[in-house]
Amino acid sequence: MKIEYDNNIYYAMNNLEKLKAKNARYRKIRNEIERWIPPNEECFSIKKFALEQIDISDYLSEDIERCQQIINTPFDNSDEAAIKYIQKLINVRKNNMERAKKQYENEIRRAERRKQFVNDFVESLKQIEEENK
Repeated sequence: MKIEYDNNIYYAMNNLEKLKAKNARYRKIRNEIERWIPPNEECFSIKKFALEQIDISDYLSEDIERCQQIINTPFDNSDEAAIKYIQKLINVRKNNMERAKKQYENEIRRAERRKQFVNDFVESLKQIEEENK
């Protein structure tokens, strides 16, 4: 539980700096585009499109906030948190088992279909051989 917490903090701190740097680049480019005075209507459309694209890419603020929230959340070593963590691990393992079981069943069905295909193919060749006798 503590190792996962520490890993999350490490990941968030690493990402936070990268996200802030990328966000600063976006802001700089956005400011440059906003200051640009298009010489004609076509160029104005390009400016508008460029601003829309940068605004669409502004998911970084949410990611920065999420990383900051992870960093600011203190480690909870209470019994309730431990129980919740163990239950989460159990659920993950159950989901993994269910997914593996479905993959296994799908693979069995696939192998059966392939086996049937090969059997049908061999039988069809035998029929040709019988007809040629």
